Amino acid sequence: MDDYRSLLHVVAENPGATGDELDSITAINDTGELLDTAEEKRDIICVSERYWVVRKGEFAVEEYDHP
Repeated sequence: MDDYRSLLHVVAENPGATGDELDSITAINDTGELLDTAEEKRDIICVSERYWVVRKGEFAVEEYDHP
């Protein structure tokens, strides 16, 4: 798995984490640059400096577990 996809998985596993928190969790170089790229591609969103993965592609779900 490449660094970009690895980062998306880390964001998915740690919803609402800040860039600094994600940087400390991963062993990926240039986390900030990859977060910027993921935002541009609309694979993640950033709200109040916290990141969430966008539910599309491999992260899409057929049914949500909440109303």
